[in-house]
Amino acid sequence: YMGTQLWERCAGMREALHLHNHLLTGLLGAHRGYLVKTEGDAFMVAFHSPTDAVRWGLEAQLKLLEVDWSADVMLHVGDPERAEHGGWLWRGLRVRMGCH
Repeated sequence: YMGTQLWERCAGMREALHLHNHLLTGLLGAHRGYLVKTEGDAFMVAFHSPTDAVRWGLEAQLKLLEVDWSADVMLHVGDPERAEHGGWLWRGLRVRMGCH
């Protein structure tokens, strides 16, 4: 499921959104970034350089794999998948990021 469907079917989404928001905004300072605005579950953030932006996005994606998502969220997003080397390919909420 994505976005609206998860909100309609998953009681754990309010807590999941809190975890998501806390993690993503908490990493901004370490990558010389700042929050411009939010819209729903989306952030607009800015950085001092493109390299800072990409590093923030990469670290955020890796940290999202480690979040202790609720059983309800995990039930609705499907089974996690591991790579051949044993690390996670995805686990929990999937977050799309774009840089421009």
